[in-house]
Amino acid sequence: YLPQLLELDPSDMWIVTEDKTQIISLVLETVFILVSGNTSETYSNQTDLNKYNILNLVMKLALGGVNSVLLRSKALFTLGNLIKGHTENRSVYEGASWNFTTTNKKGIPSLLKTVTVLFSSKIFKERKAALYTIECYCYENEEGQRALATTLTPTADTSTVQEETIGRICIKSILDWDKISDVLVPWYACIVISYIMNGNKACKEMVLKIPLELPSESGKPVDNLLTVTMKCLVKAIKTQVDMLVTVGFLRLLATWISECDSAVKILCSTPSHLELLVSVVNSPSNLHLSGMCALLLGLCYLEGAAAHGLILSKIGPDKFIDALDKIIKSEEFVSVEQGSTFRAENENKPAYYDATFSAFLRASYDKIVSKLQPPPTTVANGTRLPSGSIPEEDLKQVVQSYFQFIKTQDVQISQLQKKNTELEAQNRTLMEKNLELERRLMHHSNFHSSTTTSTEKDYDKLAEKDQKIIQLTLKIQQLEEQLNNIRHLNSGKITIEEFNKAKQDWKSKNKSLKSVITNLEAEKSLLLQKTNELEKNPQVIGKQYLEILNHELEGLASQVREWKNKYESLLKEHEELLIYLGSSETQ
Repeated sequence: YLPQLLELDPSDMWIVTEDKTQIISLVLETVFILVSGNTSETYSNQTDLNKYNILNLVMKLALGGVNSVLLRSKALFTLGNLIKGHTENRSVYEGASWNFTTTNKKGIPSLLKTVTVLFSSKIFKERKAALYTIECYCYENEEGQRALATTLTPTADTSTVQEETIGRICIKSILDWDKISDVLVPWYACIVISYIMNGNKACKEMVLKIPLELPSESGKPVDNLLTVTMKCLVKAIKTQVDMLVTVGFLRLLATWISECDSAVKILCSTPSHLELLVSVVNSPSNLHLSGMCALLLGLCYLEGAAAHGLILSKIGPDKFIDALDKIIKSEEFVSVEQGSTFRAENENKPAYYDATFSAFLRASYDKIVSKLQPPPTTVANGTRLPSGSIPEEDLKQVVQSYFQFIKTQDVQISQLQKKNTELEAQNRTLMEKNLELERRLMHHSNFHSSTTTSTEKDYDKLAEKDQKIIQLTLKIQQLEEQLNNIRHLNSGKITIEEFNKAKQDWKSKNKSLKSVITNLEAEKSLLLQKTNELEKNPQVIGKQYLEILNHELEGLASQVREWKNKYESLLKEHEELLIYLGSSETQ
């Protein structure tokens, strides 16, 4: 009779009467109880219910779009129990496909439809039930876990198809966790991925090798999910976001590194990450946060990582174990272990722990505490020694690590000593260069003094040149005046042609003489400019420049002498012209 009670006509999918809803609800609760637990009887019941088509009817109520939140939620919970640990029932679940009425999509596989409900439904109870179904699907299902892990791989397809894979939906929700207003989205993403890897070391190793995106043409390395999740955790702790998100990251990391030494090495490769976990444990503001951080450190310790030294030296065994105890004794954890519903669930907020993680946490807690606090030992005479906080094997590891640390320091000291010797040699070289520079500076100072004396002498020579130029200019003026007087006195005594020719010759010679004087003044200005430059920067110009300047002065003096002779010759010609004019007047 059970199949008949669960059947619904297509017309009833939109409007289910109250009586029908109550009947189906009671049947679902009955089936749920029949397939609860983990016994041989449970497995037998799962098999029989599938034979009588109960599984297909429950899937239709859970994923077929019936217009009743109550029935959909209860059907999802029941579906989870029907497929949990049962290979044949899981195959039936995997092979079924459904339509999505809100987006008109057809042929959606059951698992993808369940994940879609988890991330898109607005009803908390339905989302909780969908998460439970996924948890049951991954239970003792290594093949299914590996298949889900492959959906984390990015593809070159940039269309929406890539985002519709279960893995990529979860990846996107984690990457954009701080941009999503619904804190349940990143929480569910972390929990789903933790289900995918729970108890499956091969799957954990595989996911470590999956990049979050395809490598770029630049060859820049791409982070994996573990590295990104740890960065998200660091940001979530520092920004004090909703505790649900932070615990979600911690749950994913704890599940991942458990019994996976490759993941532990990556996590411990960044010392600042471990230091952050230690600081949270030492200053607990939330028992779940500090306890989960202690769990991460403890799991690293179980894999032989350097976290043991941090636990002993920076936290202390007692304080460390106390942080774990607070989780184990918390009302939320105890209620999950006892199979009851924690009161926070009634407030539309999920509990931090579920059956899968509570079992994992309990097992991990026992391993960590037993390794940190071994039982009392007995010596040969039967005397019981007090239990120590450090096992002998771990003491050997700690001592060995200190030996290795000392060796490393010896190498560093040797390198520093070698560097110090090099620096001392460089210092001596610099001191010698400094003395050489001081000597050169003294030499330049003396050279500047001598250059100043030489420059003063040049000024005296220039003054003499100025005086001669002035005298020459005055003589020219006198000659012009005499010529004008002669022109005035002797007008009409000689022919005009002769006078004009004599005048033109005189003007030409006078113009040439003026040009010479102008050139002399230009050379004088250039000489003054070079002398000023020498006074401003004698160190740069040097002795060679002064020698060139003296040579130019000698050349200028030679020119002055040459033009002086020309001037005297012109003066003589002028006197002869006067004599000629005088004789012309007599005639």
